[in-house]
Amino acid sequence: MREPMTDERGVLKPIWQKYLLYTLHIRVAGSIDLQGIVMPNGIDMARAYTGKHLDNIPDGATYVRTVSNEKTGAGRAFGAIDSNLRLSGTQRLTMVNAASTLNIQPLSAVTGVGVNQATINVQSFYAQYPFTTLTYNSGTITPLLDSTKYYVYVDDPLMQGGSLPYVASTFILDITAAEGRLFLGSITTPAHGGGLTNGVGGGNNARILA
Repeated sequence: MREPMTDERGVLKPIWQKYLLYTLHIRVAGSIDLQGIVMPNGIDMARAYTGKHLDNIPDGATYVRTVSNEKTGAGRAFGAIDSNLRLSGTQRLTMVNAASTLNIQPLSAVTGVGVNQATINVQSFYAQYPFTTLTYNSGTITPLLDSTKYYVYVDDPLMQGGSLPYVASTFILDITAAEGRLFLGSITTPAHGGGLTNGVGGGNNARILA
């Protein structure tokens, strides 16, 4: 090419940036279009291949990066997958597949004044993960059937803990039917007029009881 490599400020010109990206074999799917234009997510791909910050590519605001948008597309994959093509840690897993242990069994159940007005009480607890501890507030689930086995869970895909609605299902497969679902255990409500019952199991560490 006869085009000078830099402008009057000494900044590498866009045409040379594109040429060097090709030369260094950083032209991967989605990084540069058929006209040789660097696509927005191509910056992340180039960073993934070179380990360099390419945030200062000139030629308009199209390529301006912000802290809140630091990683998109290939950049996210680069941060989540190690050199052996495995997830870099259990925090990268969705919550339903990540190992967790509850510090207590939080479930108990009582019957109501009328028939089939049972209540499951959830005591405040925390779930221990390899990468963090999440604390959940107490709550109740009512009205429920008497003398019925329920599987109790909470949906928390963002792993925030706190005050979230608890759900009781009679269908065991529901406890793994959505992303970010934490299993609290199973419990059978007492017969109408009977005494308090307690839950068993809980946590996403293969302690799922039929």
